[in-house]
Amino acid sequence: MVIVAPDSEDRRYDILLDKLISGKKNQIKEQNDDSIILIVGDTGSGKSNLALHILEYYLGDKASTDLIGLNRDSIAKATKAVTEMALPRCCLLDEANINKRDSITKFNKEMMDLFMAIRGLNILWLWCNPSADMMDKFFIKERIAAVIYVMKKGKKRRPYFFFKQAAILKMLKKYGNLEMSLIHKVRREYASYRGWFKEYTGFLKDDYEDKKDDRMKEKINTFYENWRVEDNMSQTKDIGKALDVHHSTILKYTGILLEQGKLIEGENFFVNNSGRKKYKKETIIYFDELQKELHKSKLANAKKNGFKAQT
Repeated sequence: MVIVAPDSEDRRYDILLDKLISGKKNQIKEQNDDSIILIVGDTGSGKSNLALHILEYYLGDKASTDLIGLNRDSIAKATKAVTEMALPRCCLLDEANINKRDSITKFNKEMMDLFMAIRGLNILWLWCNPSADMMDKFFIKERIAAVIYVMKKGKKRRPYFFFKQAAILKMLKKYGNLEMSLIHKVRREYASYRGWFKEYTGFLKDDYEDKKDDRMKEKINTFYENWRVEDNMSQTKDIGKALDVHHSTILKYTGILLEQGKLIEGENFFVNNSGRKKYKKETIIYFDELQKELHKSKLANAKKNGFKAQT
């Protein structure tokens, strides 16, 4: 039966978490190695709150939002910052979302390669991920030291279940996956203990919220830049529809018009962050003229080849 941490009105989180993190700090120091704790749970379950509690407890007044990564840029900066600080070292990769589905992306691949390669830096890594099953099984077996599953239930206190690496590997061997529904179903059978925590209100909160707000604004701005189409602009598919050709043909035409000097990037059309092209509406004249020229050339070649065949 799973051990249940005792309640306490005076504490921000259960006493077993103190013992867990203190023990992890001693283990890292004695073994001269790194350790990754994966924190999983549904959106809004409180993964970040628990991670902030751990980060503050582990580092004390050395804790800083510079050690928290929320996107690719801040993850890279936090990873660099933690290696340059004095021991003890702890880094929180929040919303890391490292997963096997995106393993072909350059960032994801390099992240996985990095954490397979770096050891002996005496860093406690805290990774918040929506699901353990999103991650590559080999990576879990090789690098994940423990998993904390945060449940969404609970108003004043959020319950969580702590799983040691051995228990995670047993679950993988028996069930072949670590889906959230499975972890929830077998939590009492495989977890070492059930703990709890309250909302994080420590000294990192305000800076963290500002950093998270900036991250959300960045997402909105990126989405806006990638998908907005002003009244005087057309997308590739719009021009293709007007000329009754596939959008890939318009991309081909764009290359020809660039060579001819009739289109200039940044003047007649623009490329957003995702690589999508947006054209000024008047550029359709150039596409229409090119299409007619290519059609005439094709007819001329057909007649020429037909004449030769008859002779």
